[in-house]
Amino acid sequence: MLNRAFFALLALFWVTMNFLLWRAEYGVPNLSGTPVATSMIWDKILTAPDSSFLTIRHHGTTIGFCRWSTAVSEELATMDEAPSGAEPLRKYRIRLEGDIQMPESKDNLRFECRLILANRTDWSEFSVQARYQSLVVRVHSLAQEQTVHVSITNGPAVMDRTIGFNELQNPQVLLSTLVGPLMSGLRENAELPPLQQSAGAKLEPVRWQAWADTLYISHQPLRVYRINGRIAGLFDVVLHISPVGEIFKVQLPDNTVLLHDRMVVF
Repeated sequence: MLNRAFFALLALFWVTMNFLLWRAEYGVPNLSGTPVATSMIWDKILTAPDSSFLTIRHHGTTIGFCRWSTAVSEELATMDEAPSGAEPLRKYRIRLEGDIQMPESKDNLRFECRLILANRTDWSEFSVQARYQSLVVRVHSLAQEQTVHVSITNGPAVMDRTIGFNELQNPQVLLSTLVGPLMSGLRENAELPPLQQSAGAKLEPVRWQAWADTLYISHQPLRVYRINGRIAGLFDVVLHISPVGEIFKVQLPDNTVLLHDRMVVF
């Protein structure tokens, strides 16, 4: 059970690292429907008026819940940073928190992710914390330092490591760096998740495509924006966003889906 929780946390960390390296490549996809710019949808997500409460389902079974929220704050620039009369600097904050019921266990995997954007496209600070039983993972990064600090505790096994952004480009090396110190704390039959890339491979850039689409709730059409992205060249992610920036649906690998409360039909 502990190895399953560890691999779930490792997957969360994997997505986190790719998000840190992400810079959206805006453009118009050659797809059916009405194409839209991803920058426009991203603006709507950052300024959404309400939080998105999402149910997490795996192969049709509810396994957890999470909450996605955003906020905008304004800060005055210093005398050296901006001329007189300049508008206040805007920072955007994203928070994702929730818990997942682990199979064959009474304990939940709890997680919290925070992201601060210096503007609408450039991040400045990122942190993630996940806890399951004795396993605790903390990740923190400041963009200006170009490093990621990772702290993992699993009973007697402890790892505290600072990783440069250049190391994040090689998934095999990264796995070896993070997993090695903790193998003694996992069960003997724990195995590393398979990767499709070779030891010398580099992460592929995330390419987002977006267009107007329609979702149906109780047979009623609902206008949404649909975004497709391929993360690290390993798996696909599909998001459905409301016209005001709420997250309605997220499709992840292994038949895992996040659904907005308005879309959950029991």
